[in-house]
Amino acid sequence: MNELMALDLIEPFCYQEYHARTQDFASWLANHVQANAICGRTGWIAWFQTFGFNKCGSGPIWKRGVLNRAKYHKKLKGSLCNNNDHHLIRVVNEIIIKLHGMGAKSSCTLKDAPRIREALNLLKSESGNLGWSPQKLYNLRRIAPMSKVYQMLDPHRWTIYDSRVATALACLVRRFWYVSGQEINSELMQFIYFCVPSRHNAQWSRPKGFHGCTTSRQACLAFIYASWLLRQVAEIMRSDSKYGVPPTINMQYAIQPLDGNWQVYHLEMALWMLGDSEF
Repeated sequence: MNELMALDLIEPFCYQEYHARTQDFASWLANHVQANAICGRTGWIAWFQTFGFNKCGSGPIWKRGVLNRAKYHKKLKGSLCNNNDHHLIRVVNEIIIKLHGMGAKSSCTLKDAPRIREALNLLKSESGNLGWSPQKLYNLRRIAPMSKVYQMLDPHRWTIYDSRVATALACLVRRFWYVSGQEINSELMQFIYFCVPSRHNAQWSRPKGFHGCTTSRQACLAFIYASWLLRQVAEIMRSDSKYGVPPTINMQYAIQPLDGNWQVYHLEMALWMLGDSEF
């Protein structure tokens, strides 16, 4: 497969079409993580509650992760409403530095503000918009850190898409294909990589058939498709009591306007931990 063609533009370009084409994988994914032990843990709640676990002993920090998402959603929404580019860039850099980790430094400057604002407004316009196009996102660099900003726009609809989330999704797709006996919808599920997650050693290699990111177009499609996929999975999990409810159901008063039941941000946090483990 040509690395530049790992993901294709679905037609029509909308959530409904992606949902129809990938619903078998979404159902399999929801059930597989719930029912099968992976690295010694079973169930979405178990993976979510280990979020940010520090092997040095500080323990899981899922509550902090949820509260950060609520905090920065409010800040980003405010910066878009006041139309102040200085404030927008300050909030964007704060999100990236706070959530990217590993000593991350953000280099977004005032000259980036128009493109970032345009991208955020484009994402806001997506819901239910047939014919919606991501082309204006293609010119934005660094989807891995910028997706953290995009998720803060609406944690119910958009995922963070970094090397760990990409690792988890690619490994799960490969398992699904192995069970299915064929590479179903490969043009919509070839979740690309940015780099080797820091936990891996030099011998680590990505799952067979998956490619590194070479264009902003591929990074953009991976981010959008991953977000659409996790929306499907969250819908499935909200509709079936076997998945239980995430622990945030008991802290809604602290995380408004986030919903306490299964949402994209819950699954992203769980996948981050899956990608950080010995998958």
